[in-house]
Amino acid sequence: MKTWLRSVSCLTTILVCWAFISGCGGSPQKAAPAPDKQLLERQRAALAEAFNRNDAKAWAAVYADDAEFIHETGQVAEGRAAIQKLFAKIFADNKGIRVTAGTTKERFITPEIVLEDGTYRLTGQKDGGPSEGRYTTVWVHRNGQWLLLSHRSWVPVKQPEP
Repeated sequence: MKTWLRSVSCLTTILVCWAFISGCGGSPQKAAPAPDKQLLERQRAALAEAFNRNDAKAWAAVYADDAEFIHETGQVAEGRAAIQKLFAKIFADNKGIRVTAGTTKERFITPEIVLEDGTYRLTGQKDGGPSEGRYTTVWVHRNGQWLLLSHRSWVPVKQPEP
């Protein structure tokens, strides 16, 4: 019986030491600080300002390198360079176009991923496209900044009743 107790005691000591060495018995890890929501608001403002200046380069700078933009026409631009090219054409075809946008819903999926729904209204549009619609975006927090990863604009078939 003493041999059995000594074996159990020895095994328990080994397990406790292993747990301590592997970090199970150590101090808890500090969680990474949540990204600054004010930075997200500044990025939203920068996006609107770039659009209203008709500055395709500044508009695209708010997008991640691997971002995707789907225009309400269904045209897809993948990557920051393609998004910049698409908006350079939109701005060239619609000199002075302006946007007013508003967030209708914001949901933090994780502290670093935000799903945003909103509405937009365009003025000064000359290409015959819709003047108002809705959008859904996915923001990601990478390397200390908020970037758009996905942006989908769409026009409802029927406007919702107030």
